[in-house]
Amino acid sequence: MGVLSALFIAATWTVVSVAVTAEKPVRRVAGRSVLVGMNLAPVEDYGTNLPFADVFKSSRRWIEKGENISYDRTGYPRLSQGQSVETLMLREIDGRYPAGEYVVAYEGTGEVEMSRFDVIDVLGRSPGRLEVLV
Repeated sequence: MGVLSALFIAATWTVVSVAVTAEKPVRRVAGRSVLVGMNLAPVEDYGTNLPFADVFKSSRRWIEKGENISYDRTGYPRLSQGQSVETLMLREIDGRYPAGEYVVAYEGTGEVEMSRFDVIDVLGRSPGRLEVLV
């Protein structure tokens, strides 16, 4: 069996938006920030190309835990008490992504968890922000 490497994020209650980024400077070319590459393979959570600094943009669709979950116009869940969603990102790519600190930034109330697989430790937690070491 191959090694499964992934980041997992789960949200409960009323998370409105999420961004997960590596805490490393963005490479600059000719005075401009490079945020996306070109001639890449399709964007998938199990792809080894990392086209975005915000790795959440390549995560899977939300996996719903509960009934009648609604979404805002940008696709983020609007959760009620007892509902939750989760997603996978950087899945099954044998650790071929930058190790280090990742930040989950979110809006809303509730609880956000980033755990399983390659998450080594939770470094910090405050309203709207979760920092983890992978």
